[in-house]
Amino acid sequence: MEEEAWYEDVDGPAEWPEPSSFADLMMAYAEPLLQAAGEDPELIQRALDTAMMCYNMGTLHGYRKGRRELERVIRETGMDDETIAELLDIYDLLESRRPLLGLPPGGSSEEETEDIPPLPLPGHAPSAATLFRLIECDEAGKQVIHQVSKLMKPRLRLRDSRNVRRIRKARTVGELVDRADLAFGLGASAWMDRLRSFGPEEIIPVLRERLRSMDDDDIAVEKFIAALRWCGQDGAAALLEVFDNLGDYGQCLACVVLGLLGEQRGADRMWQTYQRLKRRPQELYFVGPLWGLVDLGDRRVVEALAEWLKRDAPERFFELFGFAALAGDERIVSPLLRIAGSETDTDAEAAFYALAAIAQRLGREVLTAALTPGDPAQADLVDEILTVPPAKAEEYYAFFRRGLNLTDPANLVP
Repeated sequence: MEEEAWYEDVDGPAEWPEPSSFADLMMAYAEPLLQAAGEDPELIQRALDTAMMCYNMGTLHGYRKGRRELERVIRETGMDDETIAELLDIYDLLESRRPLLGLPPGGSSEEETEDIPPLPLPGHAPSAATLFRLIECDEAGKQVIHQVSKLMKPRLRLRDSRNVRRIRKARTVGELVDRADLAFGLGASAWMDRLRSFGPEEIIPVLRERLRSMDDDDIAVEKFIAALRWCGQDGAAALLEVFDNLGDYGQCLACVVLGLLGEQRGADRMWQTYQRLKRRPQELYFVGPLWGLVDLGDRRVVEALAEWLKRDAPERFFELFGFAALAGDERIVSPLLRIAGSETDTDAEAAFYALAAIAQRLGREVLTAALTPGDPAQADLVDEILTVPPAKAEEYYAFFRRGLNLTDPANLVP
């Protein structure tokens, strides 16, 4: 008998799952906000979003630094002082619950026992391209979201049960893509599962035509491009056909998918797209082409990384050192050594472990060859890097290689 899809019983009784994972932890952490939200689906979602933001700041930075980082982030959104003060009060309330829930303090503290350092967050959160790749285009990532959403299902059911029913009733690919705006929460997996039940020969022609004429700000662009990722090489061919019809965001995501599918015919187009999109770095759309080039093993990506490593820490992007760990070579060892050896650069640790990963891939000689003669401090730094155990060097940037697991959402989504 085929196992029932995890979102199937949307009309059934709302039973809370046994506490077992990150989703249950978030429910307990967010309890004061959820009580205030009552049964209003919109308020429940807002409560969970706010709790996740506070939890991540506290976990990544510790209470005091997390509070400062939270204030910095929300001020950049243009919120007024009264709203900022209210959010900081909420942060104080939720973080005060850590001892009650048995949670250790976040950030660096004497109570931390992890031997492997936490994933660095050098000044920025992951780009939309990275989250798209991890959540929409990777089976491991989809399973993580599946599990977290399944455990949160009693809350999500209040909001999404009607959407899931409408998705399941779609009789054709055309009807289903018209309902892509319902593909969030429980509806996201229901929509993708229903679409994939039709098969590539039915899916590709419809999505290809829709993508030719869609606005770039249409949220369905993400869903359609992600769907083509699961259509194999025929899906890659369709993306190449419509690539020039896509807007900047669509091209960013298309590069991610083309890289995952190993579509070497798209390499030059990815490079050209990167060169154009990097002129507007604040949007971070250029990260999509870089992901594609990394996945294709294109050596031009190291030229791009070398350019970004010349910039000061606030101008760098989240994925920079992860890309260096995956694809870097002798051309970026010197700038990484400069950053890793700095006492003031906030990305020193990230550069240190990127160098450790490069040494694991290419051999210790790639580091020793870059040493500046007569610089004993740099020589000591290289010696320290070369003593990093292989497992530790690999784990520091593990999610770049393996995709998401259940512990990652708290580290990746501020």
